[in-house]
Amino acid sequence: MGKAVVIGATGHIGSWLTPALAAEGYEVIAYSRRGGSSYTDDRPEWKQVEKRKADRSEAIREAAGMDDLDVICDLLPFTVEDAKELVDAVYAGGRHKSTRLISIGSIWIYSEKYCVPVTEEHPRTGADEYGRNKALIEAYLMNEYREHALPVTILHPGHICGPGWIPVGPTGNLDPQVIRTIRSGGRILLPELGQATLHHVHAEDIARLAVACLHNDASIGEMFHITCPQAITLTGFAKMLYRHYGKEPDIRYVPFREFLDSMTPEYAAESAEHIDRSPARSMEKAKRILGYSPLHTEEDTLLESLDSLDIC
Repeated sequence: MGKAVVIGATGHIGSWLTPALAAEGYEVIAYSRRGGSSYTDDRPEWKQVEKRKADRSEAIREAAGMDDLDVICDLLPFTVEDAKELVDAVYAGGRHKSTRLISIGSIWIYSEKYCVPVTEEHPRTGADEYGRNKALIEAYLMNEYREHALPVTILHPGHICGPGWIPVGPTGNLDPQVIRTIRSGGRILLPELGQATLHHVHAEDIARLAVACLHNDASIGEMFHITCPQAITLTGFAKMLYRHYGKEPDIRYVPFREFLDSMTPEYAAESAEHIDRSPARSMEKAKRILGYSPLHTEEDTLLESLDSLDIC
């Protein structure tokens, strides 16, 4: 194996992807803005990893000058300009024409849905700046694949989870007080009948899919969703947590406006955004092309994340 560069190596995805690449035998150079620890520092593979503190542009410049660069994983493209900066620097002149590029997108490329579960063929209907930019990045990279044979694969994760950080919760936001209330057996409010959906993914499964893509050239020029096998409803999530903490569910269903008015404006905005989208994405394409299936269910993904935290 040659070199693998990870840009954003100590964040949520990078914490799992970096040691996974090292375990595959790559010489991994791990770039992060802040340096320091990852969420998986207990993994022994980190001892084989070369950590470098650098911003995105500096990391790209250094990667462009490397020999034997087999893989570059861009976990931090947020605009087309970000993606173009990497392609122009690393692939210009054909020096790294065979270097595999794994680029991270988002299921936020969809907002309005026409059928569910949503497949990768669904029109890109992202309604906010983040989702629209991720769709534009995808379009740019796919055009580079068609026009210049850029060896790119794009992964579109759901709501990313893992030990060490709080997941999007059963009210569609990151408010830890909701978890505390459920844990104590208290009452929570859910909108309407609580049938809006969330679709999480364990960061380990994102890493596993990236590795599967590197093992199979059929992934080149493709984009894949990466989520848990099934989405979960707000009611299903809440009742699962009540059971997990040994409590009887105490849920009051209220109109959507009353639900939003019960929380701070910041949490209300998060809830409205997640509930309006109610994601439910298909994982069939990754299974069909790569034989890949997620390791983690919604339940074990969410409980592992929450049980790792001191939410009392």
